[in-house]
Amino acid sequence: MRAAASKPGTSGKAGTAGGQAAGAAKSAGGSRVTSLASMAATRPAKDAQSAAVAWYANRVHVSPDRVQALQQQRVNGTTTKVLVMAQVSETNVPTAFVTVRRAGGGWKVS
Repeated sequence: MRAAASKPGTSGKAGTAGGQAAGAAKSAGGSRVTSLASMAATRPAKDAQSAAVAWYANRVHVSPDRVQALQQQRVNGTTTKVLVMAQVSETNVPTAFVTVRRAGGGWKVS
């Protein structure tokens, strides 16, 4: 007799504590990514490269550890262009120049 087994093709969440925990973990992970992205948008970064990496990671929907700042060019005292590269997949590696400006105590993408 099978009391709590799920049918093939279903998520297995209904009626099982493990399924509810997995669902809660997925939703908690999604909200954490959103909150990190919103923090990056509101709080200035300590350097131009980290501001550009955080912004571009949010734009291409990957984690910031999959984005690298390759080089930067100082435009003037308050503006810098940063070349960033994201590894979305093995064959999809987009690059972009991101312009960041000094804002208060840090750097923000403009």
